[in-house]
Amino acid sequence: MFFAGTRSYQVLLWAPATISHTLPSVIGIWAVLGAVRAARSGLRWARTAAAASVLLVGMAVGMLSEPFTLVAGLLAATVAVLCLPRLGWAADRYVSTWCAAACLGLATGLTLLVLDTQTDSPAERLYRGAGWTAAGTIPDFAADPSGVLRPTTLYYKRLG
Repeated sequence: MFFAGTRSYQVLLWAPATISHTLPSVIGIWAVLGAVRAARSGLRWARTAAAASVLLVGMAVGMLSEPFTLVAGLLAATVAVLCLPRLGWAADRYVSTWCAAACLGLATGLTLLVLDTQTDSPAERLYRGAGWTAAGTIPDFAADPSGVLRPTTLYYKRLG
């Protein structure tokens, strides 16, 4: 409780926040290292395996963290464009193909969005009106500005 705070909801949210903010970066770095190793090996099957694995990694990361997905997708798309063979920065299409697979995986992972809001708040009415589906309510989950614990309703929305 020393690192997370004195309130129970802070302690409960510290570990999940660490996962959603740290794990996607670590997974992304390992995927890039795998792609670099495959590129250096020069083996066609290694390059194919790296592109296929980044598709799956992108799907997993897309489900973990929406902000990371948007930033990673933008960076991967930029690298894909800059490394097109006609620009002369890469000798073949491996980097562009790998980045496109990463973007496809990230986009696929974003097909299920999840959020939470205070129960009976104006935001809850807004989300219901926008087509979000209530998944459940957690009593006394988060404090309002005055410090009183209030229930929270979880919502989800499928894209596509």
